[in-house]
Amino acid sequence: MGQRSPSTIRLHGSIRGQLIEILVDGGSTHNFLQELVAIHLGLPIVSSSNFQVLIGNGDTLSCSGVCLGVALELDGHTFFVDLFVLSILEADMLLKV
Repeated sequence: MGQRSPSTIRLHGSIRGQLIEILVDGGSTHNFLQELVAIHLGLPIVSSSNFQVLIGNGDTLSCSGVCLGVALELDGHTFFVDLFVLSILEADMLLKV
């Protein structure tokens, strides 16, 4: 009965000195950044082959761009991550584990 849901953790980090809310998701296959956040931060968005992303409620969203090698600050450490741009609503960023 019921559905399994991936375990998630919420935390805060920063990109280019701006605080962002991050959802760490054990069920995600890619890293995603909210489209409006990418635009606000002035991150270059590289076109990629368009693909559909299945989200938690069963809907799909279209992803057609990626921000490459973004410097993400977490607890005093810097990680360089590629972030697919997607119109997510739950957080500014979704990181896979």
